[in-house]
Amino acid sequence: MNIHELTMKGYCCSQIMIMLGLEYLDQKNEQMVDAAAGLCLGMRTEKTCGILTGTVLMLTLIDKENALLYMIPEFVEWFEDEYAQKYGGINCCDILEGQPITKAIKCPDIMEKSLEKAKELLSFYGHEWE
Repeated sequence: MNIHELTMKGYCCSQIMIMLGLEYLDQKNEQMVDAAAGLCLGMRTEKTCGILTGTVLMLTLIDKENALLYMIPEFVEWFEDEYAQKYGGINCCDILEGQPITKAIKCPDIMEKSLEKAKELLSFYGHEWE
């Protein structure tokens, strides 16, 4: 699976990040993917970016103990450093700048970079992801 293909199939950012984590674990869980839809578009209120919340769920799914203690705080700090100043915040509405059409342009790139950061964190804790 890749981010572009999943986006074209209609999955949102948070769902895609969960699906990538499930794929890493060689698992399927449609209920979890469906539930992650609640995080789409900033929890449907254009609040906290679904890429951020979806990646946090992915990290927890793969390595709960280290995610809760170390990876999530580091990932959130990285995400804020990377995007808050660039877009004026980490809310979906900040990133999309009130222009939902920009989702197709900005979000895949942010997902790719977030996935790379997640892989880096997971690798540090012994999870090799190809």
